[in-house]
Amino acid sequence: MNASMSIATNTTIYKRPHYKLEGDQLFFLKSNRPLKSLSTQELMVWKALDENPFTNVLRSRFGSQVNKIIAEFCETGLCDSVSEPPQGRRRVLVFEPHSDDAVLSVGGTMWLRRNEIEFILVTFASRSNFTSYWFLERDFFDVEQITALRNAEATTFMRLLGGKHIALGYQDAPLRYNDANWSLDYFKKHRVAVATFDNHRSTDTELDIWKQAVKKVLHDNDADEIWMPLGIGTHTDHELTRNACFSALFEATDLTKNCTIKLFQDVPYDSNFRTHTITVINELKRSGAVLVPEPQPIENVFDQKLNLLSIYASQFKVAAMQKEVEASSRLDTDTFEMVEHFWRLEKYPTTLDPLALYIDKAVVEQTATKLLKWDWQSQTVKRIRLLMILPSGRWVEDIEFLMKTFPDTHFEVYVSPAVAAEVTQFYSSRVHVYHVTSSKGWLPLVMRLALSRPAPTVFIAGEKRMREANLLAKLWLLSDSLVVPTMDHFVLALRQALAATSKRKLN
Repeated sequence: MNASMSIATNTTIYKRPHYKLEGDQLFFLKSNRPLKSLSTQELMVWKALDENPFTNVLRSRFGSQVNKIIAEFCETGLCDSVSEPPQGRRRVLVFEPHSDDAVLSVGGTMWLRRNEIEFILVTFASRSNFTSYWFLERDFFDVEQITALRNAEATTFMRLLGGKHIALGYQDAPLRYNDANWSLDYFKKHRVAVATFDNHRSTDTELDIWKQAVKKVLHDNDADEIWMPLGIGTHTDHELTRNACFSALFEATDLTKNCTIKLFQDVPYDSNFRTHTITVINELKRSGAVLVPEPQPIENVFDQKLNLLSIYASQFKVAAMQKEVEASSRLDTDTFEMVEHFWRLEKYPTTLDPLALYIDKAVVEQTATKLLKWDWQSQTVKRIRLLMILPSGRWVEDIEFLMKTFPDTHFEVYVSPAVAAEVTQFYSSRVHVYHVTSSKGWLPLVMRLALSRPAPTVFIAGEKRMREANLLAKLWLLSDSLVVPTMDHFVLALRQALAATSKRKLN
């Protein structure tokens, strides 16, 4: 917006939710540096916006000079000017994992079609403690405050499109790890475990809860179209959103029989996980789905999309995201034109195995194959060793599963400093934790274990340490050993191997 342009009389001016006023100065969230010092007239207008944000009221109170003040507020991203939306628009439900995923993925298309479509944005994991302050290690983890802020950002986005936001209120992944107001010290100790939890495969319990939520939204909101993400990448919430939507669509065909269903790209993950995008599309087709690509050109509205992205200032700076957003917009195009990618679902898949769409399906299957070669009488062995460079992310659930699977076994658990905080959340006389205090300590440990009594050994190495871990594991010549990137891969593979073994026994 040009600061000299006139402001229409039928608009409403809304403050963005990130700014606090102290005296005559505006501050951005937790910043100690003033963003802007307001003149006496600006201060009066800023305060008046809380009382009555209609432009005709503001003009009658402050005169025509208010136009320049409002225009500058809008130009600098302090406020937005919102017009009344057209009536009689078609209705589209847009499901997103977090409050910012829709604008990143399809914000350009939503802006283009705002006058013909009433968008209802449905955010699953709207309860959150995540902000970009995580990267700065700032002490800002107040769940209620951050949740309110992120919901306010989504409401601002929808106001500009003349739509509505529905916050389902489910915890995002970090809060499913621990729903509390963390301290900075807690965050530093658990940050790797939290990141690992973010990338675990969603559970059946989580899936059922989110699926039921989708069915309720479909029941409560008539829609002409439903848009849902492909669920690309490693983040559990994106996978969970896709699987919950598909599961609900399977079970609620009476609610969607007249709806057009569209899947959309996950920006920026689709540019980082190209193979996974191809895998998901191909697996859906193999399962009987008919998908019709519908790329939507956004070249002419890309600047408007960037402005919409700026609404989510608690999450990122637009300049930091622009390169990845642009990269996603130029994928799979015959020209250099920017597009947002959609696939229209012409026919549902006849069956769908969520594991088939999982980004690390191949890792799980390969690991399960290796486990099947183990002597399954090892379920009665006295010791299993776990070497953990990377945290489990779900330590309590995972170790309880292992203890139930191997009821006569004691577990020797060797942990790096990144793992230490998480494993203290569980105690059992059958679990013995040993700390490896530095990266240099792993080689002597491996050498010592190679000379000790054989025992099944699982090395949780992390993606970046797989090569070194595989080399070290060769020293355990007499022990069944397994090297995997994460505990989640091991547990998923173990479940598969146990199921396959049970099936063989039945046959």
